[in-house]
Amino acid sequence: MIATSKVQAFLVIALLSNRSAKKTAVQIEQQICLEALTQSLRCIVAEFAGILSSEQYLVG
Repeated sequence: MIATSKVQAFLVIALLSNRSAKKTAVQIEQQICLEALTQSLRCIVAEFAGILSSEQYLVG
C-alpha cells in the first residue's frame, strides 16, 4: 500500500505540473493497471492448471 500511495502522490504532482506530465502520469497508471491485470491472469491460469492436473489424477 505504501508504494501505491507514493504512486498516487506522484500522479497528483504530475497532473498539477503540465500537460506532458499528465501524459506521463496516465502512462504510469496504465502500466500499473496492466501489471495488476497480468498478475491476476497468472493467478487464474495457475489455479486453472491446478484444477486440470487434479482432475487428471481423478480420471486416470
